[in-house]
Amino acid sequence: MPWGTWSLAALAVALRLCPGAAEREELLLLQSKSSRTERTKSTWHSEWDLARIPGEQKIPLGEELELSFFSVVPTFGQDGNFIALLHFNSWKIAEYLKDEKHRLFCSGANRSHVTPLRVYGPRRNVSEEKHGLNFLCDWPAAEAHLERFEVFLEDATGKALGSVLAERKDGLLQQYRSAACVRDVFFNNESSFNHAYKMLPEWLEYSRLHGIEHFFMYTFGEVDPTMRHMLEVYLAKGWASRIHFERYPDTVERQHAIMEDCLYRAKGHVQWLLPSLDLDEFLRPGNATQLAQLWGSASVPQDYLRSVWDEIVRHEGKKTGKVRSISFDLYRYQRAPPNQLEMFSEKRSPLNGGSPLPKYAANVRKVQSLWVHWPQVYEESTLDLRVNKSILVANHYKSKKKDGKKTFPIFDSALRGDAVVVAERLRHRFGKDVAQLLEGLAATRPLASGSESSAGAVK
Repeated sequence: MPWGTWSLAALAVALRLCPGAAEREELLLLQSKSSRTERTKSTWHSEWDLARIPGEQKIPLGEELELSFFSVVPTFGQDGNFIALLHFNSWKIAEYLKDEKHRLFCSGANRSHVTPLRVYGPRRNVSEEKHGLNFLCDWPAAEAHLERFEVFLEDATGKALGSVLAERKDGLLQQYRSAACVRDVFFNNESSFNHAYKMLPEWLEYSRLHGIEHFFMYTFGEVDPTMRHMLEVYLAKGWASRIHFERYPDTVERQHAIMEDCLYRAKGHVQWLLPSLDLDEFLRPGNATQLAQLWGSASVPQDYLRSVWDEIVRHEGKKTGKVRSISFDLYRYQRAPPNQLEMFSEKRSPLNGGSPLPKYAANVRKVQSLWVHWPQVYEESTLDLRVNKSILVANHYKSKKKDGKKTFPIFDSALRGDAVVVAERLRHRFGKDVAQLLEGLAATRPLASGSESSAGAVK
């Protein structure tokens, strides 16, 4: 099956006939334009779709304000029974709702089970783009088997304001100790984004190998054949579910929508969630000997990402119910050539590009709103545990145009052994020579760019 409009074989032949850099770039541009034409013609529906979200659902408020929910998520189970109405941040709406006379209520049809709408966020110390304004409508547990819900909103006087719909496919999710949200894939001109498809299968195989039990995969707008073929391989195994947004917001909105939607899909099913680990970020032991001591063992379990979070909490003498997140640092690595796995790269910088910002695993039950680098709304009296690099660290494979020879002075082959294992898994999974597979994916440009919208690019 072709990865784009051209087959890998045809592309390889053409590349051999165009040895010059300029000719090669022109050929890849033609291939990209050709595949874009085909990609925009199809819309993919999958039996593993957990939800399809048609667009923003709007409810008018007073004082010329309007609620605009980008997603509505049914949540049932150990983390509560409610419908989450997810909204991008708005200081005006948040301030409006602080007045008791503007309090909102929700219910089912015919005003069944009327209840106050619970509101979470935002905080004054963050910018609007970094925060959500989430509304939770408590719902009868007896309706947990349903797949379609209509939520009616009314004001404090009982005046009907409108309704929103929530849909999901029941039965796809099980119980997981660890899961991850998988960003959409897009392209931009920065060198760190220009092989976006190449990183996706490597990251999925590596993460699955080391204990991530479920992937919440996100797509937006049109889904091109390359994305579809790759995702179907993992969806069919039951390792992933897909959430598809029909609308096509900009990059920042997409990332925020994924984290918030994913959090509420995970509630009731997942204990620890990686909400913002990008496809160029590979979480690994900092020092295997020290990490193994968490289990009282001589070696680290292969599926350590399944249980490491609970072991860290125990090692720190805390209780899981008192920890909202566990955060870790990143090292920036030089990108690998197009025909090699990123994990074969062995040159890194001392820090993640000089940035101290961490990534994290969220304790799903204790948080209500997320940002890229830490939870924004969470249960009071809970804490974040920042682990030492000797325990956990992430390899961030990100090259920049301004990088020079001195940017990556440190030799570090920590993931070479994993790279060999992942390469063999990819060969078996896709039935292709891995170098050929990766080079073909690197040469295929995603449907969307970072400046437009998507079908994960990396942050």
